[in-house]
Order: sequence, then C-alpha cells, then structure tokens
Amino acid sequence: MNYLAHAFLGFDDAEWVAGQLAGDFVKGRNLSAYPHAIRQGIRMHRQLDAWADSHPIFRRSCQRLSPERRRVAGILVDLAYDHCLACQWSHYCHTDLLGYADFVYQTLAMHAPNLPPTMQTFIQRSAEIRLLERYQHPSALARAIDVIDARMSKRGLFAGALDDVMQNLPALSHDFAEFFPHAIRHMAGLAPQPGSVRIYGDHNAVLPKTEVFLR
Repeated sequence: MNYLAHAFLGFDDAEWVAGQLAGDFVKGRNLSAYPHAIRQGIRMHRQLDAWADSHPIFRRSCQRLSPERRRVAGILVDLAYDHCLACQWSHYCHTDLLGYADFVYQTLAMHAPNLPPTMQTFIQRSAEIRLLERYQHPSALARAIDVIDARMSKRGLFAGALDDVMQNLPALSHDFAEFFPHAIRHMAGLAPQPGSVRIYGDHNAVLPKTEVFLR
C-alpha cells in the first residue's frame, strides 16, 4: 500500500497515522527509539503490507499488468490503489480529502521530532506540494513512477508503466473497491485497541461501517 492508504488505515489516531507513514523510512526490528503509539503505527504498516501483498484481489490486480512489468507490479498497484482511494474518497470518509490531508500534514509536523531523520524531508515536502491530494490526478502517478524508477539499481523496469496502469485503470478501480473494505476491516481487527478504532471524521465505530461495505 502507498501513503494515502497507509495514513487512512492509521484511523483517527494521530500517532498511528505518523507511524504508518514512517513505516517506509524505518528498517529493522528494533523500534525502541520511537514512542509507543508510533511503534504501533509502524507495526501496523508492516502488517498491512504483508497482508495486502498476499491478498487474492491485490494479486489479481498485479496480474492485470503486462508480463514485462510483473517484477514491479506490486509497486504499481500500490500507486494505482492510492489514486483509486483519492478518487473514491467520499465512499470511505466523511471529511473531504483536502481536510483529511491537512490533518495528516499537521500530524507529521507535530510528531516530526519523534520520526526518523530520513523522513524529515518527506514531511516538509509532502505538505509543500500537497502530495496526498495529488493522487487524484494521473500526473501524480507519473511523477511517483519516475521517482521510484530513479532509485532503482536497474533502470527501465518502469518503462511504459504509466500507460499500462491507465489502460487497466477501470479494472484496477473495480478491484480496489472490492479490496479496500476488507483492508479496513482487517486493520481494524489488528489495531492495538480494536474496540475503539474509528474512521477519521466519523463518530461511528469502524467495524459496523465496514460490515455495511462488505454486504
């Protein structure tokens, strides 16, 4: 999963959200440098990635992409799912995406002293460019693909990737709409205090809400 989905699945707990987003910047099992709730968020990030990568719907999405991109299909589906979440946002959250993104940027700024040094540029830059809202637009996917490709030791793995994703976007959007309610329910059940987990901006508990989604 990518940034927007990870943040959303930190639910309405600011430290879980910060930890979820820190997950890509923290390596190893020793998390003692971080406050307790942020450690929980980092573990939630790792649990979510492992669960999603093995989920049959996510794997079906990966198989929709061209065979020459199978090595990076998981990364592309992560990005595509963030685009789908941004476009389908009102199905999952009563707060609009702009307001939710403000909450995330403020959360990261507030907890920055307790987050990894390698994350500090991301914290500042994501707020400056309004990263989370950008996922509504294909141009954000193109930019994200270029950034990831530049970091790869073997270049060219993402050649033609954006066209591949966009050609398959209707099917990927359908997959996401089927997948994400399961992700909400799964993460709500794994949360450290599952009985009190709530969707950000919603006064109703998550599990009843997702049971409606899953009918």
